[in-house]
Amino acid sequence: MRHVRPRIKTVIARAYDLTTTPPGPEDLVEVEPGVHIPRYQTMPSVDPTESSRRFFARLPESFDLRGKRVLDVGCGSGDLCIAMAQLGARAVVGVEVTEPRYAWATLHNTDPDLPVEFFGSGGDLKSLDLEPFDVVVSKDSFEHYGAQPGSPAAAEMVRDMAHLLVPGGLLVIGFGPTWKAPFGGHINTKMPYAQLLFPEEVIFDEFRRSRPPGKTARTFEEGVGINRMTLARFRQIMAASGLECVWMGTNRGDHPAYKVMRTLAHVPGLTEYMTQNIYGIWRVPLDRESPAVASSAAVA
Repeated sequence: MRHVRPRIKTVIARAYDLTTTPPGPEDLVEVEPGVHIPRYQTMPSVDPTESSRRFFARLPESFDLRGKRVLDVGCGSGDLCIAMAQLGARAVVGVEVTEPRYAWATLHNTDPDLPVEFFGSGGDLKSLDLEPFDVVVSKDSFEHYGAQPGSPAAAEMVRDMAHLLVPGGLLVIGFGPTWKAPFGGHINTKMPYAQLLFPEEVIFDEFRRSRPPGKTARTFEEGVGINRMTLARFRQIMAASGLECVWMGTNRGDHPAYKVMRTLAHVPGLTEYMTQNIYGIWRVPLDRESPAVASSAAVA
């Protein structure tokens, strides 16, 4: 019997190999003297301006940033920060954990008339000495919180983001795909649900084979930095946060596939597998004193 499993694994591995697509280029390019970033970050699959437009289009039309002080947690290249300033935000702060992305965001902020600034962070929002915000935004980041060892878990990140808001302030979250969505594994594959159908061992054997030497990842957390966030788990985290849900929607978008998934998500047993993305707005209760405000008062 001990020879059966290797044979089965070989067959499964060959089947998985047929579903994969070449990974994006990981070599570093110099975008500024002394500043190097992965090449794929200079050639995103979705135009950054279009990505920002989609984000706002998936929120309620009543959502308004004019005159607001806004924090973007996990700002990436900073394009959403710039878009929010252009939409009338009074001040926008972008925080990024990854040093190359922070450098890239700084280079992106070329308009001195826009009220945008960027900060690098080790992932601990409590360490940031910032004035409280009217709005905190988390775009395409929630599925990554807590994936890497030592990084704050998703529930902790929600608490820390809420602590940076004024009473009545809004926490805006949008991300996808969720773990059980068709391509929720964030891996280079053409097969829907590959992350659920194929053994993790097989997936990351192929992952290491197709990457440059030195890649040792054996799990989704290590390899693609995702925390396997499901709709049910997300709801549990937000229900326990103490924040008031203003609005929440799933499968947001104008692509025909989203309409189909919204319909199928109502079928018992299919909800998790037919939830591509999650968008929502939560409010800090007005009777809760913001720790950021309390800290400022203590210093004064």
